[in-house]
Amino acid sequence: QSHTCTGCSCWLLQGRQSHTCTGCSCWFLQGRQSHTCTGCSCWFLQGRQSHTCTGCSCWFLQGRQSHTCTGCFCWFTICIQSHTCTGCSCWLLQGRQSHTCTGCSCWFLQGRQSHTCTGCSCWFLQGRQSHTCTGCSCWFLQGRQSHTC
Repeated sequence: QSHTCTGCSCWLLQGRQSHTCTGCSCWFLQGRQSHTCTGCSCWFLQGRQSHTCTGCSCWFLQGRQSHTCTGCFCWFTICIQSHTCTGCSCWLLQGRQSHTCTGCSCWFLQGRQSHTCTGCSCWFLQGRQSHTCTGCSCWFLQGRQSHTC
């Protein structure tokens, strides 16, 4: 059920695709409330891919809260919390590959914290290999610490 959703032309819930949903100030997804999400044209819920979602200040996915995420075009959200992540064009969580993710100051992956990671074009999570990752000062993957990568 969607409540007080204005300006949305079409979307599907329950992990299905949302198309051309713009100017929605508030709606409910799986009983979780989303506030002040504007300018999202299309995204996937239930851990699926989000495309061309820009200018979303706050929303809830699977009961997990994401704050101040702006300029993210594509990402996967499954039990992962994102804080102050800006300028990320695309990345995959849950041990999947991340591509062309730049300017992310801090985010959480499976309860592991990543700080001051900037300019990373591609890397693997869940203890997997990191490729062409530049300018990352420190991050944690599965409790293992990587410095100056």
